[in-house]
Amino acid sequence: MNPTECLRLLYLAAHQYYVEDGMEDETARALGVSRPTVSRLIAEARREHLVHIAVVNPLADLAAMAQAHRKRLGLAGAMCYPAAAT
Repeated sequence: MNPTECLRLLYLAAHQYYVEDGMEDETARALGVSRPTVSRLIAEARREHLVHIAVVNPLADLAAMAQAHRKRLGLAGAMCYPAAAT
């Protein structure tokens, strides 16, 4: 398999698995390879930086807001909390 075909297969496996929320066995069937091969392809796609995973702190904006209030108001400390659901 030439490098272009290899990259294409890495992309297809990662896209099916991460973007389309496919299971490894579904991805294997779609690509005509074994499930262990899909596992290796997904790992290789991550190593090759074809996949970027981000974990987002849902409270990060609140922490930044608290810091801004501390600075602006000259406070020793401040905490912000999300508004209660109505």
